[in-house]
Amino acid sequence: MDSGANVTRCILFHTHSEDYRCVTIITVKRAAATFSVIGCIFMLFVIWIFHKYSSLAQKMIFCLTVAALFDGMAYLMGEVLPDGILCNFQAWWLTYFDWCSLAWVCCITLNLYINLVKEMRTERFEIAYHITAWGVPFCLSCLPLFGDYYGPAGAWCWISNEHMAWRFGIWYIPLFILIFLMMLCYSRIIYMAKKRASTWSGTYNPNREGSKVHVCF
Repeated sequence: MDSGANVTRCILFHTHSEDYRCVTIITVKRAAATFSVIGCIFMLFVIWIFHKYSSLAQKMIFCLTVAALFDGMAYLMGEVLPDGILCNFQAWWLTYFDWCSLAWVCCITLNLYINLVKEMRTERFEIAYHITAWGVPFCLSCLPLFGDYYGPAGAWCWISNEHMAWRFGIWYIPLFILIFLMMLCYSRIIYMAKKRASTWSGTYNPNREGSKVHVCF
């Protein structure tokens, strides 16, 4: 086994990278990532074959699928690596596309909210969505690079265990805040949809309305 600074160790269990527990976690993670990548490729194929990329909503779903595809690839290449350039790249890739996937989900939720609740057209927000969903994750994923906070973190590379506060600041706290906000958005969307459905139904009677048509003609 290698010696020195570049020894590959499973930080999660404080043992060498060939420990069966680390191998099991990596295998399960890669299996899940494989299904994710296959699903994304199938989704992109369906979008391409049926030309479902003309409206803004379809374009946003396409971008989410691309982000999820590269995110799955990040988990596929995840393994126990020594601290260094390759480990930092893997950690950055993982952080960036995790954030891109989350950002596109948030943008799709916001777009749906504006469409259904505010009843506004959203095509003019397309560039803003792209800047938010690709640009903000890039800035966030680069921040740990400046402080050399990326490194071995369990069975893969991410923000190292010595910088736990950065994990919460870069990912966990924003994640739960955004999930909470999206829950509020969807609650409002569901409420408005039910309200409008009851308004549209009214006292409509198809038999009576049909008889009116016959009378008119």
